Amino acid sequence: MKLRIQNNSIRLRLTKPEVDQIIAGVSVIAETKIGSNIFNYELIPNEKLGFLASFENNKLQLFINQETAQTWQDETKVGFEETIEIEGNKLHILIEKDFKCLSPAREGKENEMFENPATEC
Repeated sequence: MKLRIQNNSIRLRLTKPEVDQIIAGVSVIAETKIGSNIFNYELIPNEKLGFLASFENNKLQLFINQETAQTWQDETKVGFEETIEIEGNKLHILIEKDFKCLSPAREGKENEMFENPATEC
């Protein structure tokens, strides 16, 4: 799972196995070690409607409705996008499938990524 943060926007990109986990109702967790500190981020399917987010103790948790996540079984469904409000601040969340690169990959597991629907850059 890849994480991109820019201002008040969070974007997660998930591989095929990770999407399958979410569809099955299992959380996907990733971590980044920074010295002796660990930053965790997690996508959690739940029963609540819409998206939720929290950040405590170096852990970012994003919640997606389990029923909504089930729609990812449709191969044409790329992802989900929503803007939520937390304590008066708006947070834009984008969660999507991670597609193979059109140019030679520098890193990552291309075999676990979704086929790119585009044919050229």
